[in-house]
This record gives sequence, structure tokens and C-alpha cells, in this order.
Amino acid sequence: MDEVKAALEAFENDASFFVNTDVSTKDFDIKVSQVGELNYPLQEKQIAELIAQAKPALFGWKDKTLLDEKVRKVWQVPKNKVKIKAKQWSKKFTKVLEEFKQGLGLPKESRLEADLHSLLVYEPGCFFNGHRDSEKADGMVATMIVILPTEHTGGELIIEHDGEKHSFTAKKSKIPKLHCGAFYADCYHEVKEVTSGYRVSLTYNLILKNYEGVLNEFLNKDFDQRLKTSLKKYFDNDDALENRDLKKPKKFIYLLDHQYTESSLSWDLLKNTDRFRVDSLIKISKALNLSYHLALADMRETWECEMDYDEYSSYRSNRNYNDQEEAEPSYIMDTEVVLKHWIGQDGKKIDMQDFAVDNASLCYTGDNEMLEPYNSEFEGWCGNYGNTLDRWYHRAAIVLWKKEDYYAVMFEVDVETFMNKISLLMNDTNSLQELQTILESVSPYWGRYANENEDTSAANIKNTLDIATIINNTNISKNLLAAYTFKSFIKNNILNWITIIKLYGESWFLELLEIYKKKINSHDKYIVPYFNKIIIELEVGKYQKIQQWLLKFQYSMIVQSHRMRYENPAQYKALEKKRVRDIEEFTDAILSTNNAEGVANLALYLIKSVNSYPALSLDTVCEKFLRSDFKNSLEIKALRDHILSTLSSEYEKGMRSEQDQSILDKPNCKCSDCKALECFLIDEALSEKIWAMAEPRRRHAEDVIKRVGIPLDMKTDTSGRPYKLVLTKSNDLYKTAKNRYLLIGKVLNKVDAST
Repeated sequence: MDEVKAALEAFENDASFFVNTDVSTKDFDIKVSQVGELNYPLQEKQIAELIAQAKPALFGWKDKTLLDEKVRKVWQVPKNKVKIKAKQWSKKFTKVLEEFKQGLGLPKESRLEADLHSLLVYEPGCFFNGHRDSEKADGMVATMIVILPTEHTGGELIIEHDGEKHSFTAKKSKIPKLHCGAFYADCYHEVKEVTSGYRVSLTYNLILKNYEGVLNEFLNKDFDQRLKTSLKKYFDNDDALENRDLKKPKKFIYLLDHQYTESSLSWDLLKNTDRFRVDSLIKISKALNLSYHLALADMRETWECEMDYDEYSSYRSNRNYNDQEEAEPSYIMDTEVVLKHWIGQDGKKIDMQDFAVDNASLCYTGDNEMLEPYNSEFEGWCGNYGNTLDRWYHRAAIVLWKKEDYYAVMFEVDVETFMNKISLLMNDTNSLQELQTILESVSPYWGRYANENEDTSAANIKNTLDIATIINNTNISKNLLAAYTFKSFIKNNILNWITIIKLYGESWFLELLEIYKKKINSHDKYIVPYFNKIIIELEVGKYQKIQQWLLKFQYSMIVQSHRMRYENPAQYKALEKKRVRDIEEFTDAILSTNNAEGVANLALYLIKSVNSYPALSLDTVCEKFLRSDFKNSLEIKALRDHILSTLSSEYEKGMRSEQDQSILDKPNCKCSDCKALECFLIDEALSEKIWAMAEPRRRHAEDVIKRVGIPLDMKTDTSGRPYKLVLTKSNDLYKTAKNRYLLIGKVLNKVDAST
């Protein structure tokens, strides 16, 4: 994008490959080791001292560094011997570098940094034959020469590029000045022989910052070719298409410099530089097979503002003082662009929805500062947010995309209209080929439709399953359905999924399942309840691999998601019914496949997971097993014996006494307060405990009781100090115990009868 923007900016500048300016020597001190501070203009004695600190300069040739006075003859003082104060440098050369950046036609948002290379002394007879500078640093775009004031003749710097030539030399002046020049590093240049006096100069490598494009296009005056090269590179690069579920077709959206309205937006009515740039973009679009459109662009900028607060600022704040006139915008916090009122290549309006632009596709060379906002809104301090200023602008844009991405863009911009077209094609048996072509072009971007929002997700997956059924194309259907996850298997579409499986086959569906499996988050242990229905509905033997895959996946998810969470026993206990229901549904599925190994593993898992599946809750599962062909297996007998022995042991203890106030739940903490709480719980006679304790201890006891789910009523008595925690055992202890006792009896009879 940087290269495209730089090419577009080049339309309006009068850039050159060489720029120069003069700067005063005042307050610009140069110190050289063993020489001291240089005096302007430099005199022969001090120059001799510089030569004493110098060495013959080398030059680069291919990958070598050579010394040959037939090619280059000059004295070089290493940069580590040269000292210039940073503040003086910044004050003197910050504006110079900005001027050089503009003169060389470098991107507006870029920045030049100067890196000192050396101090050079040319005495009579010194020269440097024609050459091009080697790249001495990453991002080096140009070379800067600063000629110090001395008396000399000869030593002209000759710079050539594309048949054009510039000569740069120090101008004679009554007041000593620094003569500064800069040229692109790949320009052919030479230093003519010095015939008298001494030519002393500083050489700098100019490094381009805040720019990520290539550096060798800035000298290209064929703007169309430069723009074509950068646009082709932009559209060929797929860096923005990494996340499949958020994938978008690539677009280039260039905001024009001028403001337009619906009535004035037309290919024929574009203004000034807008016309020239758009004409070039149209010509390049045709060459690169790109579609191009015009649209109005409503742009909102949100600025962070600075305000000058005086001694009355506290008073102002108290009365919510907001004064837009005193707000000084400091930096842009957010930018939002919405495209509307689309114009096609034929100049006619296109019926397309308003479209919020992805900033990664947005480019503009003209800032909003030169435009008048049609609305602005200032908001003062609000909570943690400072002063903000919103400004709205009416601009226009030319929008480019690959022609092959036409339907993908329509799909992104106006999904409702696109899906209506798909629906019409689905109902026309003669349009199958067109339907397949369109869907193939949008399939890489289907994830945006699949993940549109939760309210429409059920309808979206149903539509996609219907599409996959009609087009009867394995690759396109898999690409469309791959945009979803396991959560797409819901009650209302299971028959559709079964139809899809029978249409595309076992291997195809297994590949899709593996794609879904990779999308599972490591913390997301998701049981797919309707997998069990698919397992049962599929014909045994014909789809054995699918059934085994689904059974293995379900079993793995059950084991992981049902694992005991000790941090909140009450919550875990509350989910017991759901866990048992999951097991009952899974039992139906595993029995439908006659999978002996799966039945055995499940039975053994239930036996060892007593905290997750209490024996009293497993009567229905056990009954299912005992009525199956596996009723005589060792594992099923072990499960039956586990249930019978566990429940019989409790049943034989008899009915709980109505006077028994004990509670078997235990605190999951070993502190002294929790030990005292446990003593109160197991006490058969005590029904109430009044506990004087400080707030931290009281809060801890309450938290433990809630987390474990102990049946106690809790109140705080605020009379006296410290406050007292009043714990009262539930009046339903006997009733609950009686109901459990009677239920155990029924389950024992039920299991025994199923044997």
C-alpha cells in the first residue's frame, strides 16, 4: 500500500533526483579529534590538521572495497572522530531534511534520517570518478553532501539521471554558509578534480523511515508505469487473507482530494488532480483486469484533543465545561469510512448497500485538513476518556478489485442481495453451472457469512446445507461447510447433515470433521449432542468409519468436560442431571453400532467416576445395557454390581430418624473455622449455630457453604460486636432423606428386575 500511495502522490509533485539549499554556519559547531572546533571559513592550517587525522578513502566495487587513486583520490576522516551537538544538528537540519524529502518526491508520511558517513578533504589533484553509491544501510534512499565554506576551485559534484544532469558546487558568499545537496543513491555522479584550494565536505546516508515499499521506484517519472507496478504488487500479495473465517476479497479504495455530492459525483465531473489520477487508475485497471467503481465516502475522524486549563479549570470541570473552540486536536484516535451511492463503470448508479471500509484497503493522498467538515461534535472529559472531537466529511472514492472477485465483493458488501440471487439460481435447474461458478469464487470468503451473528447462524447453516445438496460438487461444498464448526450440528438440521453424508460419502465427511476438530479451542470441551442422532440414523456397516469417529470424539469430550471441578462442588452437583442425560444419549448411540469395545470402556468409566455419576443416577443407563446384547459381558455385570452394592449398602442402614439433624456434606477447606463448621454439620442434635466472628472469617464461612452447596440458611446478626453468623439447618433434611431412601428401593428393584 505504501508504494501505491507514493506513486499517487507523485502525480502532484515536481520532484527531482537532486535538491540543494544553503544553511548558515551560525551555531553549528563541528569538533574533530586532535583538531578541535572548526572555524569558518576553514583555513589552510586547520585543513592540514584534518588531513593528518585522515586516511586515503576507499571505494566499493561489486562486493569488494578497494584503494585505487586512479579511481578515487581524497582524504577521509572517520566519523568516530567527528562530533556535532545533537541539538545544533536538529535545529539546523530538521527543516532541511523535510525540504529534501519533498524535493525528492518521497512519500508525505515518511521521514528522513541522516547518518554521518565521513568527513572528506579534497586537496589539489583530488577527485572521484563517476560511480553509483552502494547501499550502506538498510533503507538508504539518498546521499547528502554538506560542503563546508573554504576557498577552492574545481571539485564540482556532477549528478546524472535519465539524460538529465545537475552540477553542484559551493557558491561564493561574503557570509560563510553550509552548501547542502542531496541526490538519490542510485544516481550516477562524480567529483571533478580540485584545481586549487581545499574542498571539505560531510557525507551522510539518508535513511527513509515510516515507509515499507521498495526504494528504487522514486526516480520513475513514468507515473502510469510506476502506479501499475505498485498496484499489481498490491493485488498479488495475499498478506491480508490469513484468517479463513475473517477473509475478505482484496480491494483498493482511494479517497479523492475533493468533496462531492450525489448530484456531482460522475466520471465526467471529477476535479483537477482527481481527474488525472482516476484516468490513470482506470487505464491501469483495464490492463490488470480490475473492476472499478465510484462511490461517495462519508468519513468520520475521532481526534484526541488537548486543552489549556487555567486556575479556573477545577470550576470548569465541576460545571462540565466543554468548549470546542479551545480544543486543539493532537492525534487521530479512530477513522471510519462508509461508502454509499455507488456508480458503475458505465456511469450509472448501482443499487448496493452502504459499506463500512476496512482501513487496510484505504488509501488517500489528501488529508482532511484541506477540507471543511460538514459536521463536528466535541465531547469533554468522560470517565477515563479525555476530550474528543469528531469530524465528518463528504468525500468520494474510486474502488478497485479483481474482476474474478466480483461476486466475492458483492457477497461482502450486500450479503442479503447476494443470497437472494443464489436462491433464484438454486430454483432454476438450467443455472447449475452458473451457480457453481459463483459459489466457487466466494467459497474462500464464506466464513464471514457463517460467522455473521448468532441470531442468523441457524438459518445460515441451513441455507449452506441446502446449497451443498443442490450443487452436488465435493470441493465447493466442503469449502463452504468448512467455514462452520461443530456447533453447526443442531436439532433442526440433522436430517440435512445425513443427506449430505449420503450424497458425498464417508471420506468426504471425515475430512470435514477433521477440519472442525482443529477449530476446537484447548479450553472448549464441547459435546455435540446431535452426533448421537447421526450415529443412530446412519446405516450400520455402511458408514462404520464415521460412526467410530463420532463415538471416539463424543467419548473424549464426555471424559474431559465431565471431569470433577473441585473449585465449585455446588455448581458441579447442579449439572449432574445434564451429565447423566449426556451419558444416556451416548449409550443409545454406542449400542446402535454394536461396538463391544466401546460398551466395555463406557461401563468401566462409569464405575470409576463415582463423583460425576452417582450410582443412584445410573439406573436408566444400566437398564439400557442389561436389555442389550451385551448384558452378559463382564463390564456390564461389573456396572450392575457396582450400582447394587453401593445402593444396597446405603439402603440397609434404614430410614433416617426424624430427629436426626446431621448433614453429610463436608467443607472443602481444612482451616480451624471449617473444622468447627464440620463438627456442627455432623452433630445429630444441633440445628442452629450462632457464631461470633469478624467479617473476613464470616465471609469465608459463607463462601465455603455456598461453594459446597451445604443446605444451611445463613443470616448475619448485626447486634453487638463482632457480628454473629447464624446458621440454621434446613427443615427439609428428613423429607429429602426419606425421598432418597424410597428412590433407592425402587432403583434396586428396577436393576434387579432387569438382570
